Amino acid sequence: MKKYFSEQIEGSVTQYLTYLAGCLVFSIGARFFIDSHLGTDPLDVLCIGMTMHLPISIGIASGIVAFVFLLAWTILNRKAPPLTPFFTTFSVGLLIDFWGWIGLQHYTTSFLNAYVMM
Repeated sequence: MKKYFSEQIEGSVTQYLTYLAGCLVFSIGARFFIDSHLGTDPLDVLCIGMTMHLPISIGIASGIVAFVFLLAWTILNRKAPPLTPFFTTFSVGLLIDFWGWIGLQHYTTSFLNAYVMM
């Protein structure tokens, strides 16, 4: 049985930076899908639905969903879960919130409107 809480995560600085760059690019792509109103992936649909009914942001909703999924995984497997999926989901959700906070949708929607008009 593997213990995820006690094991040390090994990796180089390059691997960590690549991981963070991947989270950054993924969050921008998710924000583009949300702003385009053309559809998103199922996890973002669930988080957007939660934000419509609860006073929370997409980042917090992503964290809640990740926690529930990891709790279900823990119950089904009867061992401690790996924490990297929770960190990834929560950080991507917070980055989606960040892109909304800085107003990225103003640039993406104006670009999408100009592209659709062509």
